[in-house]
Amino acid sequence: MASAEQYTYEIQKKRLDKEVQMLEHVTPNIVTSHKKSSFGLIIRVELQSQLLTGLPFTSFYYDIHLEGKYPFQSPKVLCETPFPFPSLSDGRDLLSSIIKRKWTPSITSLDVINALPAFTAELYQKWTEGLQADIGVFHLGHPMPLEIWENKEGMKCFMCVEIDINDDRNTKEKVIVVTNLVILQLDVNPDFPMIGYLTNWATLQSLNAINRSRSDRNVLVFDWKEMEEIPACSQKFNFSESEECIQLITQNIHKLSTIIKKQNKKTLQEEEVKPEHIKNMHIDDILKKISEYENKLKGTVNIEIINSLVNLYQQAIEYFSAINDEKFQVFLNKMHKLLSNQLIQDVMQGRISEVSGVAVFEEEKIEEEVKVLEEDKKDVELEEIDSEHRSEDQ
Repeated sequence: MASAEQYTYEIQKKRLDKEVQMLEHVTPNIVTSHKKSSFGLIIRVELQSQLLTGLPFTSFYYDIHLEGKYPFQSPKVLCETPFPFPSLSDGRDLLSSIIKRKWTPSITSLDVINALPAFTAELYQKWTEGLQADIGVFHLGHPMPLEIWENKEGMKCFMCVEIDINDDRNTKEKVIVVTNLVILQLDVNPDFPMIGYLTNWATLQSLNAINRSRSDRNVLVFDWKEMEEIPACSQKFNFSESEECIQLITQNIHKLSTIIKKQNKKTLQEEEVKPEHIKNMHIDDILKKISEYENKLKGTVNIEIINSLVNLYQQAIEYFSAINDEKFQVFLNKMHKLLSNQLIQDVMQGRISEVSGVAVFEEEKIEEEVKVLEEDKKDVELEEIDSEHRSEDQ
């Protein structure tokens, strides 16, 4: 008598064979191929130009991963087209956004494939509106091939060792993946060296600062912000490519900030920008801190000061762009000047550990801009108070 496991295996095998046969009946102008993977089957889907009318692509690619206990476990659908920054081809699973219902074993990969043309138009529309961060999910504990992030602009896998923040003797091999929008942390699988298991992920916006160890420049401490029910925390890693990791993260954060200029809204959201959220941002404290750190540029400047100032600029940009105030441009320009300075770049890229007396801004202009912003802040506060009175009257 066959065991339950053997019976389940036979069902899965027959289903996979059926899925492959069904690929012969895809919609015209869709080309498919398939290959075996370490955990199942991967179907490559190409949407040809005839299905991409109005979109700036000659072809569009997806990978459908049938793995684990499929069809009792849902497949994963990954975008494999080099999207403009910020790209969604970062390993996130798009299935739920494609089928728009809960997965059941009666749904086939052919059903998913035939839904891709309409979803692609929707995906591009959301990208143009800056809403791409709301699409797709990352599955904790699931295997992820490291080749997902190969040869993709603004993305890279960094092999490292995580060090217990309280006990340096406790270490664990990790893979840190930096993408355009998120940072992923994967455990290394010794049996499958090109496969990692996702243990943590967070948006770039939730990274508060990166601090470098004074005793070992390859040791970085990631300070994470408090997010909803997740408390603030710190993680320590030893990278062989620490400079490139810092540079890539900083570069992607800078690009995201530039997108705010075009969209006049927050692109990467940890929570929806609402009036009450903006009021909770103490802009006067942020401006004061910016002034303090800009003054520190006249003294000894290290990577910690640079990271802190970039983070403060990001908060000011977020505040003013969310209330449709053009003053966000001032801080966008400041961050651009800071990151464009050759001495600052030398520190960030590890060519030097610190530098003294960096002349990034004209001192008089800084004082004038801060003064103007403080006056505008009073106007914003008055508008908020007036808005509250109107709400009460209603």
